[in-house]
Amino acid sequence: MSPAEHLAFLKSRRSRRYYSNADVPLRVVERILEAGSQAPSGANSQPWQFVLIPRGPHRQAIQEMCAVADLHFHETAPKWLKDWLKHHNVSTEKIYFDKAAWLLAVFSQRDLPYWLPSVWLCIANIINQIEAEDLHTVVYTPTLGKPFCELLGVDTSWSCQALLPIGVADPDEHMQPRPRIPAREKTLIFDDEGIATWEEFEAEA
Repeated sequence: MSPAEHLAFLKSRRSRRYYSNADVPLRVVERILEAGSQAPSGANSQPWQFVLIPRGPHRQAIQEMCAVADLHFHETAPKWLKDWLKHHNVSTEKIYFDKAAWLLAVFSQRDLPYWLPSVWLCIANIINQIEAEDLHTVVYTPTLGKPFCELLGVDTSWSCQALLPIGVADPDEHMQPRPRIPAREKTLIFDDEGIATWEEFEAEA
């Protein structure tokens, strides 16, 4: 894959919330997790733990726990955040718990240096590998504490950073355009003359 092809691949990725009932083989999921495991981490500490949850009745308990956490988050959010959530149509409804072939819980070991950026670099690798497998996901970050660890049999000193559905997208989902701001508009260049925008720097060069 050329650099241009890789960039085009990244630009094609979309978060998906609706899934078909199609299965995803465990060997494919293993590749996805291996991609996550290749992420850089502070002193190679690899402060992550994965829990895979196939379809089944156990997902109901997870969904109920997430619903309680989400409701609390929405009810106690400051007004500016409530307005933001409403404007972006962020609700407590999570419609993919039943259909997605897999639900992946990514836990972090928070007593290690650099754990937060390390775990999120891992999650980024996972997201991109899911797309490379022609599958889809959406990043969900519920605030779940020790009861969630206990439910999944994970040491309570770890914390869940994200729940990621992994599955085949529902072809009938209508995707709204989600354009990205060009990188140059998000970039300042600090040179001998001080701070300049991308365009100012190019004009002076």
